[in-house]
Amino acid sequence: MKRFVEEQKAIVHENEKEDVNGLTLIDDATARAWHEDTVQTCYIDGDHNSVLDVMRFFESYCHGLAVKKIYGFACNHKPITTALEKLSFEPPDSVDVIYEKKLT
Repeated sequence: MKRFVEEQKAIVHENEKEDVNGLTLIDDATARAWHEDTVQTCYIDGDHNSVLDVMRFFESYCHGLAVKKIYGFACNHKPITTALEKLSFEPPDSVDVIYEKKLT
């Protein structure tokens, strides 16, 4: 997390009480390796509204950099996926492997 913040690749969303309620981490190493005008997230979390706000901000930021495509890697959590779909992100045709574990 420290590296993402130091490299300005973390977008933090705060609610009106200044509590963090959303986070997106950006990892563009793959896009640079592919020599594409793309950026990808490696983590998206938050409630529906915070994801909408963060991803709208991120999209606007990417437009300024002439980015052509955003890859949004996120967990399969309904508030997140519905927010992404509302912003016209398209789910993949298939996913090879996704694991999750609920902690108690």
